[in-house]
Amino acid sequence: MDALIEGFKVFAPIVLAIFTVIAFVWKVPSRKDMQRGDDALRALINNLSDRIDANSRTTHTEITKLNDKMDANFQTVYADMRKLNDKIESNSQATHERIDRATAELRADIKTMNQNYIDHLA
Repeated sequence: MDALIEGFKVFAPIVLAIFTVIAFVWKVPSRKDMQRGDDALRALINNLSDRIDANSRTTHTEITKLNDKMDANFQTVYADMRKLNDKIESNSQATHERIDRATAELRADIKTMNQNYIDHLA
């Protein structure tokens, strides 16, 4: 029995060391495992980057469409404003011409009335 205990005392540390090395090797990832993990992480990052790029392109396209719509609406508003301004200018000129004609007629009437008054006094 003493021999068994002595044998256990000698071999126990060796067996413990072997189990420790096996457990360490089993738990620590190998270079290949690390490379696979790195590749998987890079694939996830690339996938996420592609998704973000796709969303940003979609957003950029929508913004461009919105800008085009706004530009078209502003062009329409500016065209309408130019038409309205031309109409106002045309109406303003017509009004000034009518006022000028009416003023000329009134002056002619006043001149005629003055002449009639002078003729009446004479």
